[in-house]
Amino acid sequence: MTVEEAIDRASLLYPASKDNNDLYGWLSELEARICKEIHGTDSEKITSSSGARTLTVPDAYAELYPLYLMMKTDLANSDIARFNNHSAVFNRAYSDYADYCTRNGELPETVYYTLP
Repeated sequence: MTVEEAIDRASLLYPASKDNNDLYGWLSELEARICKEIHGTDSEKITSSSGARTLTVPDAYAELYPLYLMMKTDLANSDIARFNNHSAVFNRAYSDYADYCTRNGELPETVYYTLP
């Protein structure tokens, strides 16, 4: 999934009132977290010129990107009930991806695993 596909998918599922700069920043935040916590690497910052960039998570688990954008939009809009719902679904998707990496031996020796 590319950066633009993640933003388009989140907008399709959940029309956001946030501007794209916020969405790019949130994707950059999540990508950095995935690279650091799961893969033990660093990632490049995602900006508005990164639209065609392919994100780290494979397509089978890439739904976590739009879920994260939906969750962060709820938090920014102070919609705590929706935030809690989207947070639970996102945390499950993140955990599923981390489990996939564990099964395939893709985790570094030391993993710092935290969820929002």
